[in-house]
Amino acid sequence: MWEAFFTADFSPFQRYGFFTMEGELLFGSLPEEQAAALLENAAFDSANELAQSSDLTLTLEDGSAAQYHYTTVGGEGIFILETPLLPLTVGTVVRHLPLFLLVGALLVLLTVFMRRLARSVTQPLARLQAACEGIRRGDYSPVTDTPGRDELATFTETFNTMAREIDDLIHEGYEKDLAATRLELQMLRLQINPHFLYNTLESIHSVAYLEGNREVGEMAVLLARILRYGVSAPGGPVTLRDEANNLADYIRLQELRYRGTVSFLVSIDPGVLTCACPRMILQPVVENALYHGVSSLERGGMVQVLGYREEDRLVLRVSDNGQGMEPERAALLNDYINGRNKAFQSIGLKNVNRRIRLSYGDEFGVQIQSVLGRGTMITVTLPAREPEQEGDASDEHTDTTHPCGG
Repeated sequence: MWEAFFTADFSPFQRYGFFTMEGELLFGSLPEEQAAALLENAAFDSANELAQSSDLTLTLEDGSAAQYHYTTVGGEGIFILETPLLPLTVGTVVRHLPLFLLVGALLVLLTVFMRRLARSVTQPLARLQAACEGIRRGDYSPVTDTPGRDELATFTETFNTMAREIDDLIHEGYEKDLAATRLELQMLRLQINPHFLYNTLESIHSVAYLEGNREVGEMAVLLARILRYGVSAPGGPVTLRDEANNLADYIRLQELRYRGTVSFLVSIDPGVLTCACPRMILQPVVENALYHGVSSLERGGMVQVLGYREEDRLVLRVSDNGQGMEPERAALLNDYINGRNKAFQSIGLKNVNRRIRLSYGDEFGVQIQSVLGRGTMITVTLPAREPEQEGDASDEHTDTTHPCGG
């Protein structure tokens, strides 16, 4: 039965030996000291004639570890095979090295992929967080666009749109507040010591009547009424009837000046006289038609004023039969009154248009049409509303108002 051990194939780093049950080496390369150490620690029945096998790990004198496999043979002796653990471990690692390298490479790739995946989520979120902090500080700069078509890219695009809209609304509100403040300051300047002007005009009126010059006296009274209307309660709306009465004073004043060379025709639908409108919008437009339209005519000049309702709009048209202008110049003038160029110096029409747009929105305002050699027509559009529903500019575009002239 010992022949089976001789024919076994052992590794070069393995040692074996055949020993008596008392530890005497019969043959083999394993020292007796190793067999003695194993016999002290092994657990087997020496009286049992059946073969007994087991494994045991021991630490050698040099500090290395080895695994011992032993087999008893019919109680006559014991076969011991020593296998050092270090070469065994190294051999195992070498045999499985390709598998270890493959697993390691997969772990590296998985780590890189997970980091990139995490960064693709955390970086856009970090940018959005920084943008939110910026909005809290008043900075509405858009977030750098996130490439791709995933949910984060959509969310970033939506956030940028929201930030731009908030920024536009803030700037629009700021510009409106600034313009309203400037207009209020301008109106306050016009109210500086108005009684001095009234008293002076009253003095002119009195002197003119005493000297028999009734026309000059009437002109002084008309001018005083026009000035008083222009500077009183500048912030609130008036009715179109108030505007028409003030226009009548202005027309009478100009009739006294031009003495029949210019005629005026005013036709306003009585149903729209209760409509609300900003103060001083008719007189500047008629004045523009008079001085830039028909004043150059020696005779036959006419200024026509029409007022009517068109659906939910109040339409005021002032036309003249003056010299007119080229289409290019009319377009340039329209751009000027809307603040898109600085080609002109006059402020009347631009002031009227600006006040209307600040009060009611950009869909209303002043529009100029002209034909060279035939005349000019200026159209003013306003919402058809009753004055008691008028508020500040923040109430514009609401549907709670009641129409006028219906």
